[in-house]
Amino acid sequence: MRDSSIDLGPIRGADNISYDCFEDIPWSTGAIATLSILSFFALIVLTGTVYHVTSHEYVASILEELKHGKLNPKTQENIYEQVVHDENSKGEKTEYESTFSTGATSEKCVGAGESDIRNPTDDQPPEYEESRIYDDEKKISTVDSKTYGTTQVVIEEDNCASRNVDSHKLAITDRLLMSFSIFHNTEKIFSTGSSSSMLGALNGIRVLSMWWVILGHSIQFPFGYRYDNPAYLFSLTDKTAFMAVLNGTFSVDTFFLLSGFLVTYLTLKELRKTSGRINWFLFYFHRFWRITPLYMVTLAIFATLTPYLGKGGGKDDLLKSTSEACQKYWWANLLYISNLYPFPGNLNDQCMAWSWYLSNDMQFFIISPFIIYCLYKSSKLGVSLLGLLCGVSFGSTAYVCWYWGLPAFGSTTPYYNNRTTTTPGIEESDDFIYGKPYVRIQVYLVGMMLGYIIYKMNGKPYKLNKFVNILGWTVSAALACSAIYGLKATGPDTEQWLSIVYNCLSRFTFAVGVSWVMFACITGNGGYINSFLSWNFWNPLARLNFAAYLVHPIIIFQVILTKKALLHFTYVEMSYWFIANMVASYACAYILSLLVESPTVGIEKAFLGRPAPAKKERDVSAKD
Repeated sequence: MRDSSIDLGPIRGADNISYDCFEDIPWSTGAIATLSILSFFALIVLTGTVYHVTSHEYVASILEELKHGKLNPKTQENIYEQVVHDENSKGEKTEYESTFSTGATSEKCVGAGESDIRNPTDDQPPEYEESRIYDDEKKISTVDSKTYGTTQVVIEEDNCASRNVDSHKLAITDRLLMSFSIFHNTEKIFSTGSSSSMLGALNGIRVLSMWWVILGHSIQFPFGYRYDNPAYLFSLTDKTAFMAVLNGTFSVDTFFLLSGFLVTYLTLKELRKTSGRINWFLFYFHRFWRITPLYMVTLAIFATLTPYLGKGGGKDDLLKSTSEACQKYWWANLLYISNLYPFPGNLNDQCMAWSWYLSNDMQFFIISPFIIYCLYKSSKLGVSLLGLLCGVSFGSTAYVCWYWGLPAFGSTTPYYNNRTTTTPGIEESDDFIYGKPYVRIQVYLVGMMLGYIIYKMNGKPYKLNKFVNILGWTVSAALACSAIYGLKATGPDTEQWLSIVYNCLSRFTFAVGVSWVMFACITGNGGYINSFLSWNFWNPLARLNFAAYLVHPIIIFQVILTKKALLHFTYVEMSYWFIANMVASYACAYILSLLVESPTVGIEKAFLGRPAPAKKERDVSAKD
């Protein structure tokens, strides 16, 4: 609430001073609901952790014994295979397999009406007259063994099935509870093992791209109202060294490239293994379930809880507008159409403006099976479809840029016409191309093409000629640098045709440059760069990347909007600011991963995944 009744007296420059007075905000229903949801998750996590500490080892031992058919380890002692003559079989032998022993054993479940005859060993105490066999229901079958000196046990076929069902339920329950364990999930998150050494370099690319995103947002978000030297910062926009920060938007294109590559390469491998048969429902369900719970929880925190986390000038007004946007358009985020509705939209007025990436990625994922299946069936058809879609992307981007007179990405050039100011309902700040799928899909398509190439090579190393390898790296660097630093050569007064060409091709050329790095590292031509990008250090951070992407803008806004002093831009101070934001983002990502992301992944694996060995922890790789 702005208060102008305070007398500032003879303070120099008092006319330029703004000030806010704050009142306590009552707790809203949404905030209480969000806290309740988080508390529920925390309670289940605590339950899973207690189970891990107190009971998991015992349950795992039971599952291991059931796996090897040890019905009652306490009373089994060297029971060996026995061949018995049935006096009613007229001398024919009836073989009953019973290879139970104190070592690794196997079990035969006998059908109804048949019998499983076992002799006690010579070491059995003479006074022992009964043998007890435990089934999975903890029921004991007892048979008198005085008459023949043997123990005859009849195991119904239904009991065998019941034992298998019960052990399966026990295994699922164990995996469900373990999916909430802090220790279990922490071990998986911070494991430095890689699920595929061939693709190990992708984790390094993924993490470095995330750092680039955080760097750009750390400098961009305070711009305009949280620096005390904005003129100096604005003067840096013409400096070559600052272009990498100014054009940090290319960092997100790396994520699109990786997504397109992985979904194509891995799905084609699965199609080949299953002769073209895939459960497409599970294909889509896995993607939705993998990202939506954490996404929605983060959205709820941002929309309902951030107003209560500290106070600062302008914070209430900003968060009020974003909260209203979330209350109005949360369903668009849930359906992954927030980049299209309302159209054209304004990133500053969207609920979680940075979620435009998730909407684009999901939209590309939805149409990807149609392209992948064409690639699987016919190389010519699939590659032609990729080329056609790229052409449509180039054409639509060019038309939109021409019609609205849009300047180049990252350029300070003014608009080339006044349609954005004269068209009702349209503003210059509206998003016509930045977060739109018809612009961003070209990078995803480059990733799909690379995935198809690696698939056709069977993912095997391919040693390139030294000259070809050097040429590839040179061209790759030139393409990436032309996208990032290309506008530097044109100056502030870029002609419209050049802006159109840049907007159409810059992201495509950057993607081609990065795709060479991926290709070279995967095929064994990356050298020291591959060694660096495949460093196991990146693996834990890669597993936290998705949560870090969701939460880092909340952290940056929370700090700058509650600061009692302005930031002063220097390279040293901004380096500390960036590192602090990065560390805080991954720390909060770890907490969110323990509360939401890791448990949801574990729940899916418990019901849909393949059974895991009871005493072996499997690694969870980074996101697709």
